[in-house]
Amino acid sequence: MKIIPQPSKKLVFWVVIITALLCLGLFVFWTNLKEHGNENATDGTTNLARALYKNKTQYVENNVKVITLIDQLPLPSGITRGAVELSTAEKPYGVLIHYNVDNHSITTEENDFFKNSVLLFATIDNVDKITHAGHWKISELSSYSFYYTFSRSDIENAMGFDVREYSGSEEKLAELMAKIPLRERTTNSPGSYDQESIGKLFSL
Repeated sequence: MKIIPQPSKKLVFWVVIITALLCLGLFVFWTNLKEHGNENATDGTTNLARALYKNKTQYVENNVKVITLIDQLPLPSGITRGAVELSTAEKPYGVLIHYNVDNHSITTEENDFFKNSVLLFATIDNVDKITHAGHWKISELSSYSFYYTFSRSDIENAMGFDVREYSGSEEKLAELMAKIPLRERTTNSPGSYDQESIGKLFSL
């Protein structure tokens, strides 16, 4: 009968130490990774709030400020901003933002533009309506990719308060971002709106 010698106490001790150090190292690594991710998210919110506060305006007629505000806001992948039209002759004052959509496989949801609209209503004091209209880059696809419109009353009803109350400082705007809820998922299918329909709805 072959007798297998037991490992020495010294070897067991070092195995336990090395295992403990490896576990500790992994714990520290994942903790730092998580904290770094949270810091990046916080920095992103802080930078956006700073840019919005710097460019907030009382009037939709201030096209430089309005377009600067629009360009601070994030967009879904594959979508870029196109022309911006301002309706300033009479109330309701409005902003119509055109977007270019890279290809027909891209779909959008109302949530993608709801948050941006909340922030624009907070930082453009007299705007009454904001519309987002997506256009296909492919010339053969003449219909609109998506169309979303929000009035100030829509935003106030969804949020439960006047969002302009949070435009007084960078910190308040960052607080507003944290309060914006995710709305029920609504996906626009391609070709839901044509030129005539959008003209009637927005009435520029």
